[in-house]
Amino acid sequence: MLLKKINNKLLLHFVDLFLKSSFAGIIVSIAGIVYINNRDIWGSIFFSVGLVSILKLRLKLFTGIAGFDNNYQNLLICFCGNLVGTICGSLIFKDKIRNFDFLNDLVQNKIDSNILTVFFSAIACGVFIYTAVLSYKNNCNDILSVVFCVSMFVIFGADHCIANSFFYFASKNLSFGAILNILICTIGNFLGAVLCDFISSFARNQNV
Repeated sequence: MLLKKINNKLLLHFVDLFLKSSFAGIIVSIAGIVYINNRDIWGSIFFSVGLVSILKLRLKLFTGIAGFDNNYQNLLICFCGNLVGTICGSLIFKDKIRNFDFLNDLVQNKIDSNILTVFFSAIACGVFIYTAVLSYKNNCNDILSVVFCVSMFVIFGADHCIANSFFYFASKNLSFGAILNILICTIGNFLGAVLCDFISSFARNQNV
């Protein structure tokens, strides 16, 4: 009986995590469309509202929990849920995309980018997202830091695995290059967050 209760509790946890992750993926999709339709600096700023909404609603984004959650099952389920959400978002809101030429160029440029460039770009993205979430957690729901950090990585052109996934799904480009890009971005985003967590933990232990 106890084992059954534990299994049911674990199953409910995974279902809850998957649903929250899927909704987060849909929000990233909406933010991605806003960015596609507004290529100026405002598009970058409005894109950050996606992460603000995810944090406010307590949803789960892979890059938002990487570095904070060391449970690899949670990370995997979150990643899969995010992908499902971006697939749904690309189908539900496809008619909201006004600039397919920009989207196709964006996708092709990402696929054509040097692998090392994508990898280090993804690490930088992981650093910015970790910093944004950490600031939000530690500074009384600090929205301004989230907006600045996310806008920074968007303007810089850093690669975000979930946002990139939406771009690929929306453009219907699921080539080997696209899949490879998502894989490299995922690893880079994760390493960037873990690196930040290690540095901040070391600093706390040293009372810096």
